[in-house]
Amino acid sequence: MGSTATIVVAVYLCVLLFIGWRGHRQSTAGSLHDFYLAGGNLGFIVLLATLYASQYSGNTFLGYTGQAYRIGFSWVMSVGMMMSVVLLYLTFAPSMHLLAKRHGFVTPSDYVRFRYGDRALASWVSAAMAIALMNYLYAQFLAMGHLAVGISGGQVPFWAGVIVLAGVIGIYETLGGLRSVAWTDALQGLLLLFGLMFVLVLVWQRAGSLTPITERLVVDSPELVAVPSWQQCGRWMSSIVLLGLGASVYPHALQRIYAARDSLSLQRSLRVMVVMPLVTTGVVVAIGILAHGLIPGREGIEADRIMPELLAALAADGGFGEIVSVLVMTAGLAAIMSTADSALLSLSSMFARDFVAEVRPDLSEHRLAEIGKLSSWGIIAVMVLMSISPPTTLWRLIEIKMELLIQVAPLVILGVRYRELPATAARRGFIVGTVLALIAFALGVQRIGGIHAGTYACAVNVAICAWGIRGARRSAELHTAS
Repeated sequence: MGSTATIVVAVYLCVLLFIGWRGHRQSTAGSLHDFYLAGGNLGFIVLLATLYASQYSGNTFLGYTGQAYRIGFSWVMSVGMMMSVVLLYLTFAPSMHLLAKRHGFVTPSDYVRFRYGDRALASWVSAAMAIALMNYLYAQFLAMGHLAVGISGGQVPFWAGVIVLAGVIGIYETLGGLRSVAWTDALQGLLLLFGLMFVLVLVWQRAGSLTPITERLVVDSPELVAVPSWQQCGRWMSSIVLLGLGASVYPHALQRIYAARDSLSLQRSLRVMVVMPLVTTGVVVAIGILAHGLIPGREGIEADRIMPELLAALAADGGFGEIVSVLVMTAGLAAIMSTADSALLSLSSMFARDFVAEVRPDLSEHRLAEIGKLSSWGIIAVMVLMSISPPTTLWRLIEIKMELLIQVAPLVILGVRYRELPATAARRGFIVGTVLALIAFALGVQRIGGIHAGTYACAVNVAICAWGIRGARRSAELHTAS
């Protein structure tokens, strides 16, 4: 694509910087609540856009496409995975939103401190979330590098693309906080949604629809079209549970629940979000499978670059194909940046509020906000250095992150739903589940009987919490009887 695409992306980045400046103009200086939650005033349209853009990221654009290319039609279960996230939101988000408004929550750990009265548990939860978000942000930086190479036709090296794009994110995020991030998300979400539709149409035309591709795969790669075995179905269910529970407690997702203007705006946004996997993840799966007809023979980590290669092939035809490829590349970049900025903002909020403020409670909100902004640049520097040599596939990075993050889900979701859940049970469940997940990771155990090791650890976590709820109810019944 070369110079034309580079110019389009440069203009797009300038627009993002302008939006960041506008967000800065409307910000209240020195307020953590305003900087990290946009003053708790996100209405239906902007809230929907920022939820959508932050949920569908570089993992969707590159990782999910690569996974569909690697494993074939069975990856259609990713649609169910993304739906499960929103369905879980609906079980606890409205109640959590009311608590956040009433008590002024800024970070997820504010809820944990309020609900359980345990500062140590809140710090452990923040640490687990921070580690998961660092992993998440790292995946986005890798995706940014891959797209920078593809957009420029190889003229911009991987490392330079990561540095430039990360720098732009850092600028507009530190200028306007969540307000700027949410406004840029509105633009980025629209680009992703329509960009994917365009590329599906073009790839469909070039590859000749799913029918000839499927017939070819039956001969060349029958495992990609085979009827799923019971073990495969078990892996599906494990992935749905893993991603559904893990993504539902993403720190930046919880903070968007806090930032909703009112319960009606939040519920309307989530209802629309339920159907978005059909027109986003479903489209990505179709593109990944159709790509076999245009670019065969990619394996392992190479498949994560299938989308940029596909768009480069379409652009080589010139004309409308080149225009669409440039727009879709920009849309993919938008998807990645919209998730990266959300993760970065959430990380900086936790660093300032959950760690620095715990050690230095005498610091003003203005000083904490400044520390949070500086920490964003430190995190960017670390992520850039780590991105130089990607160690594994984007999908494996997602799994590692989720197996840790899923251990936070019981104490958040059950804590909102069941007032009887005691702090002791929540603490034990979280510690035991996290330790089991870390042991499995250290031993290199990814799955047991097709089920993710982290899912088993979460099951133990939930069982401990459930036992605590049962014990609390029995104690309450005995107290009432006496």
